[in-house]
Amino acid sequence: MKKQHWQVLEPIEAIVFDCDSTLSLIEGIDQIAERKGVLAQVHHLTERAMSETGVFNTMYTERLEFVKPNFEDMLWLADRYYENRTEHVNEVIEILAGLGKKLFIASAGLLPPIELFAKRLHIPAEHVHAVDIYFNEDGSYKNYDHQSILIEHKARVVGKIKESYPRIVHIGDGMNDVEAAYIATRFIGYGGKAYRAKVAELSHFYILCRSLLPLLPLLLTAEEAASLKNNAARCYEEGLQLLRHGEVEGAA
Repeated sequence: MKKQHWQVLEPIEAIVFDCDSTLSLIEGIDQIAERKGVLAQVHHLTERAMSETGVFNTMYTERLEFVKPNFEDMLWLADRYYENRTEHVNEVIEILAGLGKKLFIASAGLLPPIELFAKRLHIPAEHVHAVDIYFNEDGSYKNYDHQSILIEHKARVVGKIKESYPRIVHIGDGMNDVEAAYIATRFIGYGGKAYRAKVAELSHFYILCRSLLPLLPLLLTAEEAASLKNNAARCYEEGLQLLRHGEVEGAA
């Protein structure tokens, strides 16, 4: 089989996913803000961070002070993440895990709901990196982990994972994800929820459609692809057709 320029030549060992607007088609903080009636105050901060500046501590604090999420909000958001999961995310994760890939989540979102969401995707808790949040005894919001490097330096987390798995791919939708592009073997931007021109420009490849199936041809060697059977092979072929029909910038 002829090797294509978008096809990896050596097996990828680990894949690090962003969560919000990547594994799920929602921004968690905006969902809670809407639930609390403060979406107008929060959404423009989220959008600016994703499209232009990346996430930074003062903005993170400002959003949480508007929202003040409680413990019940964490359980509610975990369900919202799964209800709005990105198209074919279950199939893609099952196929990658079946090929022995190590799967991680690295997110500047809140840890409790992302851990619960990851569990439903069969990604182990020890592979989930997100920002911890603290509650008072009555479950009301207390504070968050201001020292978390995920808020401003997600690339450090990707770099740490790379120490164990040198051939690593990172997938995300925002500017704080792009920071890891120079560390990863391949950085794949996801624009199925919202097209972000600056992220697209800095990505090795940029997915335009809602489905995550184009990840399969972008992550698997020709030999791995040939080993797929039944539904896994059908998913790969569908992802390949999306890629060939222009749904991935950089793959033409």
